[in-house]
Amino acid sequence: MKGTYAKEKFNSAVRKLKGKRNIKQKIWEAFIILNPLNENDFPDDLKPKWNELFNRLNSEEPTLNSNNDVIKGRVENTLKKLSEKECDEIAKLIIELERDLMSYRW
Repeated sequence: MKGTYAKEKFNSAVRKLKGKRNIKQKIWEAFIILNPLNENDFPDDLKPKWNELFNRLNSEEPTLNSNNDVIKGRVENTLKKLSEKECDEIAKLIIELERDLMSYRW
């Protein structure tokens, strides 16, 4: 069934947002689950929301060593700079996308 993969990923990601851990840690764990997804996994009218989430989590450049190997990725560096409020907004966006996917008529 179309969309099942994205639905499963978002369902798992939302579960990672629960609990008493630090919000940045929860978003990191959710991102690890969502990372395999790309724009093609979403219907056209949900792609803008996915792109917003992706862009908000990838706004910082990676940290490279002297050999130009990535030692800290974009998401890790972005999360370091996000405020608590921005993290809450991202968590809400993940939850909204999961809700939208679950109710979407493919």
